[in-house]
Parts: sequence; C-alpha cells; structure tokens
Amino acid sequence: MVHASVEHASVELASVFCGAGDAERGSGRVDRRRLIGNLGVVRGSVSCMTENDPIHIGQCECGGVSYRINGPMRAVFNCHCLRCRRFTGHHMAATSVLVEHLTFVGDKTLRWYSPADDASVHYGFCGECGSSLFWRSDAHPNTVSICAGPLEGPTGLTTTQAWFVRDAADYHERPSGLIEFDTE
Repeated sequence: MVHASVEHASVELASVFCGAGDAERGSGRVDRRRLIGNLGVVRGSVSCMTENDPIHIGQCECGGVSYRINGPMRAVFNCHCLRCRRFTGHHMAATSVLVEHLTFVGDKTLRWYSPADDASVHYGFCGECGSSLFWRSDAHPNTVSICAGPLEGPTGLTTTQAWFVRDAADYHERPSGLIEFDTE
C-alpha cells in the first residue's frame, strides 16, 4: 500500500490525455454523438490510444444501455466511499474518459441519480436491469467515469489508486501496491 496526499496526486485529467489540445480532442466530430453533460474524475494516468487501437465497447446486463469509447482511458481507480459502495454493492472500480470520446449506441434505459444532499454528482445506471455504469460531477464537465466491469475485455487497463480507504468495507482486503487516499 502506498499512501499519498491529494496535493501530490492531483493532476487535471485533460492534461494527461496524450498531450492533446482542445482542437485535437474532437473539434467538429461531436455533432452526431449523444454526450452526457458535466462529467468526471480528474486524477491519474491514462493509457493512450492511437487511431490503430480498438474501440472499446460496454453495456449493461440487459443491453438497454450500450456505448463505445474511442479515445484514451485513464487507469482504474477504486472508490470506497459509502455512496459508491451503495451504488455498486461493493466499491466502484472506474476508468475515466473525455466526454467527446464516449458515444452512446443505445441509452433507452439510462437513468441518472443525484443524491439530495449533493446535486452536483450523478450516478448513471440502467433502469431495467440495475447495472451500475457511470459517475459524473459538475465540477469536471469534460470527463465521465465509467465502471470498469461492463467494459468488454481485453481493456488493457490496470488499477492504480484507491480513494476513501478510510470508508472501505471491513470484509474487503485491498490489493497491495495501490496509491491510497483517505478521502478523494
């Protein structure tokens, strides 16, 4: 276990996406995409995709929500906060992408939940089968966190960080080697 301070690890997600500037991140390419508003988690590393890399796809259990990712994905972070534990039934293991790299193929059953005490965060799930799918925050409008489980493999992703470890469930033993944060 590696314990780190938030200040040491904070990195703006957009700055690590392969060094791409705003003009390179989809200008003129987003008109046919269904994009979801203000999204994201902002720390960490990404595995950069090139135009030769596969498009990653994911979906909920029933197929009512399906999507494509055509861009780099950040490493997986585990969030052990009580809200994420209740949303997923364990802890949230999520990657993150720029909003413009997420395209919905189907979203007829996509629903969003915002807690009454914090309307600036949003949890996306399938209203039919209940699959946990997304997390977004109004504080980070250019990114969306995507639960790693619904992605079809191989993803090439690795888990690198754990957040809110002070809230982690007592039944779960966290893997060694992760950078850990008591809070966000």
